[in-house]
Amino acid sequence: MKAQLISGLLVASAAFGQELGSAYSLSASYSEDGASALYGAADIGVGAANRLQFQLGYSHSPSDLADLSTYRAGVAFDHDFDPLGLTLGYEYWGDRDSIDSHALRASAYAHGSRGRVALIYERRRIKLDFDVPLGARGFVANSRTANSDGLGLSARLSGERVDVYAHGMNYDYDTELGRLASLIDLSRVPPGQRLLVIQRLDQLIVNLGRLNASSLTLANSLLDYTVAAGIDVRVGEHTANLEVARDVAATDDIALNSASLGFVHAVGERMDIEYRVGASKGERIDSAIYGSLTFFWYR
Repeated sequence: MKAQLISGLLVASAAFGQELGSAYSLSASYSEDGASALYGAADIGVGAANRLQFQLGYSHSPSDLADLSTYRAGVAFDHDFDPLGLTLGYEYWGDRDSIDSHALRASAYAHGSRGRVALIYERRRIKLDFDVPLGARGFVANSRTANSDGLGLSARLSGERVDVYAHGMNYDYDTELGRLASLIDLSRVPPGQRLLVIQRLDQLIVNLGRLNASSLTLANSLLDYTVAAGIDVRVGEHTANLEVARDVAATDDIALNSASLGFVHAVGERMDIEYRVGASKGERIDSAIYGSLTFFWYR
């Protein structure tokens, strides 16, 4: 969901940037499994070659799935040297309770009248809080930090009426997130406190697993890799889009395959509305149909 929103906003900015300068979007998504997500983004032109990009997001799974909410916020600066460009950004993601992550991202790209290709690098620091009992905090750390390096590639080929695109990211973690509990040294913890510490560590692993309980939360969580490809077809002032994607979780290797169809309807010169419906199917995740509604504004 997030990738479709950000990608759509950047495409809109590229199409309208010289004439209108900036683009804004707001999206709401809902899945039949009860999960929901809200995202907002802005791509603001600053002078002839600079852009500031902002994003805010929230996703939630209901109590019968996970009862978990996550938040996302990001900012980036883009400079277009024409035909080369560079984007530098920062992103926060977490549940404000047991999982917090901070990422620095850099993207170098080349573009022309018929397409664009970008190489993406991300360095993420992930803090996992155990909520260790007070009596054991002098013997074992209350949190653990993991780091990940992400490397990705995106490409878009534009025609007169048809665009095709693909993007993917692969992440390498210095800690096996799914085995976190077994990696903590409990030898100094007093026997009377050890069982409580193990229970807290197990609860953290449960919380990490809950990120994969829904198609919406998995697509916006700690991933091993993600790939997607799609096609845009323009008919007059309207655009139809077909996208397929695959996301694999880093915590337990759950894979989610999804396909969606979107239709962008022009509402005047400075506003578009996108209607999207899709279906997802994964290992140990129930198949689900989801939909989203996105508003784009241009200035």
